[in-house]
Amino acid sequence: AVVSTQSTGGEPKQKVIGSLVYQIVVEKEGSEDTLLYTRSNPGQVEVRELAPASLYKFSAWTERNESRSAVSRVEFATAPSRIPFPEVLRVSPTKIELIAPLSRLRLAPGLVPTLLTSFIHRVDNQGIPIPGSDFERSTFIEEDDHGQDVQVVISECEAGVTYEVVLQLTTEFDGVTLLSSKTESIQVTTPLNGSETDNVIKEIDQVKMAVTNIVEEVSFA
Repeated sequence: AVVSTQSTGGEPKQKVIGSLVYQIVVEKEGSEDTLLYTRSNPGQVEVRELAPASLYKFSAWTERNESRSAVSRVEFATAPSRIPFPEVLRVSPTKIELIAPLSRLRLAPGLVPTLLTSFIHRVDNQGIPIPGSDFERSTFIEEDDHGQDVQVVISECEAGVTYEVVLQLTTEFDGVTLLSSKTESIQVTTPLNGSETDNVIKEIDQVKMAVTNIVEEVSFA
């Protein structure tokens, strides 16, 4: 405590002034739970175990004895943990197309998705990454696509090669960039000729033709 001395015409009178205390309250939007942090010295406060992609309100003030300062308030969002696992839409000898199911991702108000980054590298027959084969592709998310699934196109691939792909979402809140965790990896092998869909259709057509020939032979027998 700080001691001050004041003269009242007689003996000096001592007045004890309480220590300055810093109070910080953390509130999560949509929840009644709050966190209270108390410090006796100015400095940083690390708030742990916050929920991903959530909006938090921070209130801070100082107290001394029964006096309290004005309250300073600020809002901030946490980054998403990771996006849902991507789905394979189409594969050709030179291109891989994925669907990032962002429509299933819950984001805090004001947390805006801006970019999907694809981290790609080739893998060998045992599924082990080949050193020096990694590259990246960026998919920008337009404002009209917010809250919707996003198509990711990975071009300039080689035919007959297995690629491992990982996605990471970039978001912004009040001008600050926040990165999600990366997804689990997905492995995709490009076909040697035509797309996988085309190859399946060809196989079905071949089976149909074979069955038709058999039926015709039985009919003429």
